[in-house]
Amino acid sequence: MRLIIHGVSSWIGYYLVSALSKTRPSTEVVGLYRNTIPILKTKIKCLSSKNFDDVKRFTDDFRPTAIINLARGEDEEAFALHQYFINFSNTNDGYYSFASSANAVDANYLNFHDEEELPNAQTDYGKYKAKCEMELRESSKRFSILRFSAVHGWSPYGERRTETFLRELKDKGQVVATVGVFQNQIAVTDLGEMIACVLLRQGQGTFHLGPVDYLEHIDFLRKLAIGFGYNSTQIIDGEKKPFNLVVTPRRITAFDGSFKKSVLDTVRSVIGTPEFEIYKLKIED
Repeated sequence: MRLIIHGVSSWIGYYLVSALSKTRPSTEVVGLYRNTIPILKTKIKCLSSKNFDDVKRFTDDFRPTAIINLARGEDEEAFALHQYFINFSNTNDGYYSFASSANAVDANYLNFHDEEELPNAQTDYGKYKAKCEMELRESSKRFSILRFSAVHGWSPYGERRTETFLRELKDKGQVVATVGVFQNQIAVTDLGEMIACVLLRQGQGTFHLGPVDYLEHIDFLRKLAIGFGYNSTQIIDGEKKPFNLVVTPRRITAFDGSFKKSVLDTVRSVIGTPEFEIYKLKIED
């Protein structure tokens, strides 16, 4: 397989490249990035995607059999590139995978979300992802849509939500958290492996990637706090905001039963992250 990863300098790209090198090292991978130079464990060819014409020329020359779009991009240029990837894949009997989000269905905020659910969003970010999903459904011949909720873990590109929480807990002694938000929180390491599985099998349709169970956001943070040596009472109830972003996985677990993860698996993964050792409360603290 010849694969283009657009958005390779995202933290998900970092873990996807590692998962692909471990699962199928023969995959020929090229990464496209816009601003941030990629930091990767596995050396691959990487090119800037700032110039749309350069991206099209390279894609035409490389002739990938598969493309995955991990870029966040929420402007017209990003959407035009999305359309180009669809058209290229259609013309060349290729496969295109798009990293969407649970926010693509965030207008339905009271219920769990099934893989057959059509996009319906209320946030600006969700509306962009929903627009991209609909373009795929209407125009693409061979595609996958990847939806996932809250991602947790360490990023080589700076502080993300998990590390921000741990730093504030260690520095301030308490964290105020929103109440009423339900998610099936996924470890970024597991997410990378799940995406690699979908790509290598060229799965068709919408894939929800995450644990088979879920937790309220504040309870998840309390379990993390305990795992790092703190007390659950240090996580304080904040604003109440009923919001359901649980995306129920079906297809990925049918592909590979080892992906039947639990939220507690996510908690264990975060606790076992070497880069987070500095946030563990020691006896002398």
